Amino acid sequence: MQGWLTQLRQGYPVEALATYLTIDQPELDTIDALERLVSLQQHLRGKEFKQSLALLEAANPAELLDWDRLKVQVARLQESASLLDRHRPDEALTLLAEVDEAILQGEAQTQRGTAHIFRDEALEAARCFAQALVADPRHYRALTNQGNLALEAGHLAEAIEAYQAAIKINPNFANAHHNLGVAYRRQGQIDKSVRAIKQSQRLLQQHDRGGARPETGPGRGGSRRMSRYLLYGAGAVIVILILRAQGIL
Repeated sequence: MQGWLTQLRQGYPVEALATYLTIDQPELDTIDALERLVSLQQHLRGKEFKQSLALLEAANPAELLDWDRLKVQVARLQESASLLDRHRPDEALTLLAEVDEAILQGEAQTQRGTAHIFRDEALEAARCFAQALVADPRHYRALTNQGNLALEAGHLAEAIEAYQAAIKINPNFANAHHNLGVAYRRQGQIDKSVRAIKQSQRLLQQHDRGGARPETGPGRGGSRRMSRYLLYGAGAVIVILILRAQGIL
């Protein structure tokens, strides 16, 4: 089996795209599909399920994965997240048992961990968050949740490290800034605590004002088609940029 296809089926679309772009004469539809899967993983980290489903609906399905099955399972993640928001972990875990696509495991395991926190099962939650980060090392919510477990256990240095790692991936994630501030306060680092919590408040205010976010998913039309042809001549450069953006290089 081709290396990029193995990477994809193991749930690593970024690596699969980077590898695919190095082969001779990559196909436009396959590039489009892989880019959509990269964007899908990014949206799932932020619990952006509507955007995730829209990406899959608009895809020109190359024969890489079972796209219909993927859409059904993303919808399950949306439902289970809603259940967790209402503190219904048992029902969420039942739905999550139906999610087995490798590319979705970063989010699925993060939600499982959250469910186990609600059930006061810290060890099982920690195991789930660790598995989430194996599936998707840039899942900043899983990292933040690891920090929360460390904070509750009084392991402040470990908590701070986890929050900082989450912020490095997503500087706009207000929860990580807030909890970092809490950890600093418990350490007695009041100045750092105040700065982190103020940053959290600023981010929440920006979110409340409904500031527009640039679209990170694949575009449409002729400009996108042209970008595909440019990819052929710049494949090696793009591979490096993608890997650096994902923290692999």
